[in-house]
Amino acid sequence: QSSLSTGAYRRKVEEARAECGDRTDVTYVGSWNRHPRLIAALADNIRLGLLAFPSDVRATVAVLFTAHSLPERIVAMKDPYPDEVKGTVEEVTQLLSDQPIYFAYQSQGRSNEPWLGPTVESMLETIQLAGHRHVLVAPIGFLCDHVETLFDIDIELKQLAANKGMRLERIAMLNDSPPLIETLLDVLTTHESSSCIQS
Repeated sequence: QSSLSTGAYRRKVEEARAECGDRTDVTYVGSWNRHPRLIAALADNIRLGLLAFPSDVRATVAVLFTAHSLPERIVAMKDPYPDEVKGTVEEVTQLLSDQPIYFAYQSQGRSNEPWLGPTVESMLETIQLAGHRHVLVAPIGFLCDHVETLFDIDIELKQLAANKGMRLERIAMLNDSPPLIETLLDVLTTHESSSCIQS
């Protein structure tokens, strides 16, 4: 949830409804960043991703969680986004063993204002300085493949890692997998039930 993403979408919907004179009841799903099915699915994909590395190094592969960066001004706005991202990372981490864990924001915009950090680029250097040569990126801020995973990570970040003598892989995105479909079904069913109770 963020005023700059989900909040903006809601505002657009409400503006369109007002312009059309629409009086249909509309409700919005709240946060589900800690949903147990979502967390389990992400942890499973991380475990599968670790299998891409040789067995003798798997225990020391650094897991780099990422989420899309947003302008830093959201912190002053008390936007829930940073805490929600952190919450997802915390929940997934609890299901992993003693894997080295790191977090960074990726895909900053091109505006001149400050954006949330640390950046994936700077964090990659931190991971290297900590002695790790193998990195598994877990973009938990995204549900499906798109330019931020297929290009920003799979091409640009992977090349940056290679230039540092590091091997970087990425977990599979949830896309249209059964675990994500089941998560969405449960989220919507719960939301519908609570909406009926409130009305």
